[in-house]
Amino acid sequence: MRIAAVFLFLVILSCASYAQDGTHPFIIKGLIYDEKTNERLEGAVVSLEGSLSVTSDKTGFFSLKVDTRPMELKVKLVGYEEKRLSLNFDDEKELRLVIRLIPEPILLEGVTVTGEHFTEEPVINSYSIHPGDLSKVPQLFESDAFRAFQALPGVTTAADMSSQISVRGGNYDETLVFLDGIPIYNPYHLVGVFSMFNSDILQNERLYMSNYPVIYGGALSSVLELNSKQGNSERIKGSAAMGLASVKLALDGPLWGGKFLISGRRTYFDFLTRMIMGRHFPYSFYDLYAKYAYPISKSNLLTVSAFYSRDVYKLDDDRVFVGQKEQPNWGNLFFNISDECFLSSKSSVELKAFLSRASLGVNTQVFFTDFDHQAGTTDTTAAKNYIEDFTARLTFNFHPEGQALSMGMEAKREAIHYDWNIDETDLNGIYIHPLESLFFDFAPNVYSYSGDEFYLNAFITDKVTLSPKSELTAGLRGSYMKKINAFILLPSFIFSYNFSPNLQAHVSFGRYYQNTYSLKERKTDAVFTPFMVSFFPEDKNNIPYSDHYASGLVLSNVFSEKTSLEVEGYFKKRNNLATSYGQDEEIKYEKGYAAGFDILLKKEEGDLTGWVGYSFLHSVKKDENYYYYAPFDRTNNVKILMNYALSNSWQLNAFWTYSTGLPYTVPVGKYLGPPNDGSGWGERAVNENSHSFGLIDGRRNSERFKEFHRLDLGVSGSFMWGSILYKPYLQVMNVYNSPNPYNFDPYPGQVTPQEGQERGSTIFPVIGITAEF
Repeated sequence: MRIAAVFLFLVILSCASYAQDGTHPFIIKGLIYDEKTNERLEGAVVSLEGSLSVTSDKTGFFSLKVDTRPMELKVKLVGYEEKRLSLNFDDEKELRLVIRLIPEPILLEGVTVTGEHFTEEPVINSYSIHPGDLSKVPQLFESDAFRAFQALPGVTTAADMSSQISVRGGNYDETLVFLDGIPIYNPYHLVGVFSMFNSDILQNERLYMSNYPVIYGGALSSVLELNSKQGNSERIKGSAAMGLASVKLALDGPLWGGKFLISGRRTYFDFLTRMIMGRHFPYSFYDLYAKYAYPISKSNLLTVSAFYSRDVYKLDDDRVFVGQKEQPNWGNLFFNISDECFLSSKSSVELKAFLSRASLGVNTQVFFTDFDHQAGTTDTTAAKNYIEDFTARLTFNFHPEGQALSMGMEAKREAIHYDWNIDETDLNGIYIHPLESLFFDFAPNVYSYSGDEFYLNAFITDKVTLSPKSELTAGLRGSYMKKINAFILLPSFIFSYNFSPNLQAHVSFGRYYQNTYSLKERKTDAVFTPFMVSFFPEDKNNIPYSDHYASGLVLSNVFSEKTSLEVEGYFKKRNNLATSYGQDEEIKYEKGYAAGFDILLKKEEGDLTGWVGYSFLHSVKKDENYYYYAPFDRTNNVKILMNYALSNSWQLNAFWTYSTGLPYTVPVGKYLGPPNDGSGWGERAVNENSHSFGLIDGRRNSERFKEFHRLDLGVSGSFMWGSILYKPYLQVMNVYNSPNPYNFDPYPGQVTPQEGQERGSTIFPVIGITAEF
């Protein structure tokens, strides 16, 4: 009944706003373009004095309505010169504009990883990164959107070297990543050190901390939305970069009456070691992306895009010879086709179909020899894992006066398949943990699982300007799961109110569920993906879901212009969280909650820019007997990012973070296991009189690692040489060599918690350069 009431309220509100159209006699509509590239610009803030501002959508479109005749329009977007337009309605009640923004003629910009509510029109519960900003955040190896978000409050990670993100106490798999609306599963290179996307192809990135748009579904905590560049319609341009880990190239421009974008990235250490040392480096990765957009007519745009990535680990070394079958490899691919038709200045419809797949494969024959080079053992390890998503989606967008209405439906089929046979004497001599533990906690070394699910989803959302000071976004998503015969409704709303031009307040609510869940919570190492596997709920009573409540204030121009303060509190009630109990070989579905608040003080202009952030987080789960800390609970988090412009061409940056240590489970004893089979592994066992000892776990997550803190320093430049713009950088991570333990993995012979804590990182310098042409 409550869900039905929310939906009825949405319908009544929409009808009421139509009835009020006559009270707003002046209407302004328009499209916003980049002056140089002719790309349509999303996120530009369009405002009139004394009226609520709006932002342009992904097509560059905006619409405003006001009661009195306006005289001037102001358009702002980070990285572009502000534009002011004098308005002349003559005798017309509606004015249509085409606005072209000029990129700011500066070489260095202050970092603009922003809370979108710092623009004058709030997009609540999200942070956004704009083009060119990634290099302003201290980085590992190269710029990375995922790692940049780690510098913001409410976002944590387990280890220094990981680019994976945990949002407000959720597990990594509870944040779903979309590239141009396409879900990307296990989106990481080098077991989580890099994200899978070349940052040079990205136009903007937005992390929804909560209350994400209803067009998306299947994520319990948050959504990371990545949008690729639209391409330059005027000339071909590109960039090339070389860093400590990889080389990359990106090109875009006009082609055959349309626009193209293409990029590639690859590591090069395997080539260098072969040329210099005559030996191969065992690991490499590469990724490729291509997009082509063709205007079939003035009102119809056809877009085709594809992505492919692969990581390869070659097992050959002095001790092991691998038969020429299939080396361990993993990666992603997708193919997408979409057609967007602009029916009128007020409406558009998009038909989108895509296939997205993440997979891992290995089929190797390994021959071991002893130190006397006598014949050893021979074994075969094989694994074939994949998750596959085929989706067709129809979306209708309509912009009546004072509204932004979007509705649609999609048919989705997800399939998962896991099949592995890992011999205990095989690859475990190369990797220090049982390989099967990379897939899920306490996984067996021989395993097979297949499943699929068909979803029929429908969604509607309406963004309504209630008054010049207030705005409401209300949405509803319905999802039917055929295999378990379950239908769920997911309502959401965000209400914002401007008390003054410098003070905004908002409240929000949303219900979300998880399509698939993982069983990877133990921090046996820093490796969570791309090897982590997911499972479908077995029945309707085990679907993971969460209710999000949030409220906050945004105060702009706190100490000076372009200085902002945001405070947001939240509560997430969580249900049916799948949890593995290995000693009992049992999966339990538990309840839990996450509560806390985030504070962000930010300065956007001047020689010194950056922010200070603080987060308080309390994330717990409950078993049959007691509450315990969730695996990614960090109670206190402080983050300070500073950028200082030394000149027009050089900039210093510094990032310092402090966090409460992650919780872990302390063993309370050990037990005598069966005779040792020679592998030396299992439940972290050791050989004693041909038997193995295993650890007996105590109360779950009852202890914490030492505090996590780290200082990163860097310098970056930007200067022209001829017609090419060069951007060199030097970064040093963990300057004072903080240990930052991330894992507790003791042998039974170790008796104190400190003995089992493994170091997170050490001092790590990085150098690289990018050339744009």
